[in-house]
Amino acid sequence: MRTHLTLADLFWAVSLVRLKYLGLAKLWSDLPTIDAYLERLLELPSVQSEVLASTISSMPRSDYLAA
Repeated sequence: MRTHLTLADLFWAVSLVRLKYLGLAKLWSDLPTIDAYLERLLELPSVQSEVLASTISSMPRSDYLAA
């Protein structure tokens, strides 16, 4: 079964990447499904090229997002 990317997924991709960038991934450290969800989102080429790449290129380096 294939799932479809929604606007909500894109919103959460941006929000979770930015929170991780700031070192706040500890907020969901006891919620493994959130981390798994983020990892699935980060596998998507559109999220990699637009969300992750733009975050990395437009902000100072973050040790929390050093992937």
